[in-house]
Amino acid sequence: MNVIPFVHEGLGNSSYLVELPGGRAALVDPDRSANRYLAAADDDLLQQKTTVKPLGEMPIVNAIGNMCLTHGFTHAGEIAHLRGLQGLRGMAV
Repeated sequence: MNVIPFVHEGLGNSSYLVELPGGRAALVDPDRSANRYLAAADDDLLQQKTTVKPLGEMPIVNAIGNMCLTHGFTHAGEIAHLRGLQGLRGMAV
């Protein structure tokens, strides 16, 4: 299974084209359909391999955890660190 960023006018950068078994594909906009997708996902689906570019192949559950849930917080920490190096307040909390 491949997950490909899909940029289309009106959809923004948050949409992805997901290749499904049997030659099928689905357009996933996490802002709209993440809860529905995760509610329908069973353990077998979440253990299927997916390719996350440029990181490579990993189980879907790892892609969700590593990329969707924690990736943004990593960047927030980087920004806070850089602000601190400049003598600015790192985080607003």
